[in-house]
Amino acid sequence: MAVRVERTRPEPSWTAGWLGSVSSAIRELNRVRRIALALPEVNERLSHGEPCFFVRDRRPLCYFHDDHNGDGRVSIWCPVPPGVQEELVAAEPERFFKPQTSARGVFSSWLGAFLDLPGHNRVDWAEISAILEEAFRYVAPKGLVAALDAGIGHRLRRARVSGRFTRLVGV
Repeated sequence: MAVRVERTRPEPSWTAGWLGSVSSAIRELNRVRRIALALPEVNERLSHGEPCFFVRDRRPLCYFHDDHNGDGRVSIWCPVPPGVQEELVAAEPERFFKPQTSARGVFSSWLGAFLDLPGHNRVDWAEISAILEEAFRYVAPKGLVAALDAGIGHRLRRARVSGRFTRLVGV
């Protein structure tokens, strides 16, 4: 009688890291979600397979990327006023980047911010809040910006004052 022995293979070594990064990406998405959805008339939906936040379901406020095109990174992309992208990328390339431009040139002036940074470069969530609020101010209709200034999102304004982003754009 032949005895058959089955060997169980251990889980691949990458599994633990991958599962950790998935939960990290979900945690970061939830933080971005809380910030973005606190702004007036911002909603979330998938766009090009990625979570995206829109003002009144039309004007893009922010794309959340987890492993975009296999880059292994968690990041956000958002529109910023002219000059801000260049300043932040030049000043802190380990934290900010110029997103890949689409065929139509859509992301050419947008700012990318890494959300998966360790150590002394880790994410400053007050700064991310400030960046998202500035993106909102840049793309939202004047009436919604006025609603924000009237008190909706007041905790985001306080965070904006403490972030480096404010010094670069002169807010």
